[in-house]
Amino acid sequence: MELKRILIAIALMCGTGAAGAGLVAVPASAAPAALAQADDDGAPRGGVDTGAGGTQDDDDDDDRPTGGVDTGAGGTSDDDDDDDRPRGGVETGAGGTWTGTQAANPVRLRVPAIGLKTKIIPLALDKKGRLAAPKRYDVAGWNQAGPEPGERGPSVIAGHVDSKTGPAVFYKVRGLDPGDKIYVDRADGSTKTFTVHRLARYPKTAVPSRTVYGQTGGAELRLITCGGVFDRKKGSYRDNIVVFAR
Repeated sequence: MELKRILIAIALMCGTGAAGAGLVAVPASAAPAALAQADDDGAPRGGVDTGAGGTQDDDDDDDRPTGGVDTGAGGTSDDDDDDDRPRGGVETGAGGTWTGTQAANPVRLRVPAIGLKTKIIPLALDKKGRLAAPKRYDVAGWNQAGPEPGERGPSVIAGHVDSKTGPAVFYKVRGLDPGDKIYVDRADGSTKTFTVHRLARYPKTAVPSRTVYGQTGGAELRLITCGGVFDRKKGSYRDNIVVFAR
């Protein structure tokens, strides 16, 4: 699919929870600055705000990942996040224009390891070129400006980690481990299977766009939500959690 040139700033979903194996907590000084403008391949740059803080306590000592695109409301947030130790490696993807077979649109996401079954809705860009988070907390959203799951390149699915009252659809995404299976059911009745190979956490101001959104040699998937400390003044989480699957 030929991607549009778009202006995207994605504030990924946020929250707190148990860290999955392979999680990477990347300090701002160690990650490339998030880009506000898409490159020629139309890949999104930045994060999506997906946390409301409804699951946050007052402490967050273990730096557990929880979220994705601004997708947290603070309902599960803590006020402290002292453990910034890295838990895996960081890869960098190469840019490029997607070419390949058109896949059907995704309609449902299933992740047996965490008991997740949810509808997938298409996500559009807002007037500022940012990926708009799902308006509902119980569904996931797919970046329709990017590849469909199964096409070459990284397909991006975002979901809220929490609402103001408690856990949301991607709350348990933090508990995924390398080797866990992710199934994406598509509109034509087919299913694309992905396998988790790592998790990473990035400051929203320093999401490495090429690593998360850059072109890949085959079909890959990114699940995105929010994590880290919930900033009560701004009403959003400071970090983004990204699940890399292929």
